[in-house]
Amino acid sequence: MVLCSPWRRALQTGEALAAALEGPRAVQCARLSRPPGPELLALLAALEAPDLVLAGHEPWLSELAHILLEAPPPGPLKRLGALELTGPRQPGEARLARLWSPRELREGPAGRS
Repeated sequence: MVLCSPWRRALQTGEALAAALEGPRAVQCARLSRPPGPELLALLAALEAPDLVLAGHEPWLSELAHILLEAPPPGPLKRLGALELTGPRQPGEARLARLWSPRELREGPAGRS
């Protein structure tokens, strides 16, 4: 599942990722267009998708990754970065499956690592 902010750039990123991953259309989530809080964490924890790709905005996407991973992501998530999480989406329990750099997103986010 690809979850993205409804803001134009993140929405474009989310749609490109959904197409490249050959999954369902990206789902807009207004909570990704502001700092992460309890409502967003509860929503993410309740989602039943085994893998979740997030496209949002900095610094909020890095803050969310830090909360869910209990560690900073390996490198900054630039303006158009996106990440894929696996496992439970409770603070400190998620696992980082993939991090897309802005360059990868510009060139086409095809393939999984």
